[in-house]
Amino acid sequence: TVKVWDARPWTPELRAQSQARGLLTMMRDRVKSLEELQTAIRDDKTISDMVRKQSLDWAELFWKNRWAALSFVDRRELAATGDWETALELAAREPVMLYYRAAELVRQKKIGEAAQAAAKFREIAQATPGRQADNLYNAACAYALCAGAVQAAEGETLTDEEQTRRKEFLDHSLTCLKEAIAAGYENFEHARKDPDLAALRELPEFQKLIKSPAENAK
Repeated sequence: TVKVWDARPWTPELRAQSQARGLLTMMRDRVKSLEELQTAIRDDKTISDMVRKQSLDWAELFWKNRWAALSFVDRRELAATGDWETALELAAREPVMLYYRAAELVRQKKIGEAAQAAAKFREIAQATPGRQADNLYNAACAYALCAGAVQAAEGETLTDEEQTRRKEFLDHSLTCLKEAIAAGYENFEHARKDPDLAALRELPEFQKLIKSPAENAK
């Protein structure tokens, strides 16, 4: 193990930088926007002008990178259960975070909000070249989960409105799956068994889509 330490003299500038880092880290979980962070720094009566200036100089960069210190599990949890704006910020870097949000909202029976997350996921996936096939596939999963969550009350059948809503989700899911395959998705064996796609399983169109090129050639 190699230990490295900063041997520079402990100048007022270095002390201010250290205190600014501590202040920004402490405030990270207490504010919801860069503007709130900057206002909190300006209003803080306990810090010196030097620390305040350094904190304000670093605030924008710190805010942009504030998620970097979180683990994937923590980011996933935040995207799934946090507010919509936070989920969008996380999804801008990792679109799959919107899948986790949709899945959690389906679990909570908040189908409208889950569908909102699925729609945004598809939008981002279509506009993001990297991992487009996987992202569109996961958007298909998110919509399929929404479809599966549209269930009739015990002893009842789906109303016309519920049937229409379920069909819309199924159609969106199939469309995302088609787009995923067009973008290069080819793990058909996984798609056949994926529990997220259970709502699609018996649809003839789904069965046709998930046939591999070799199977289609027969």
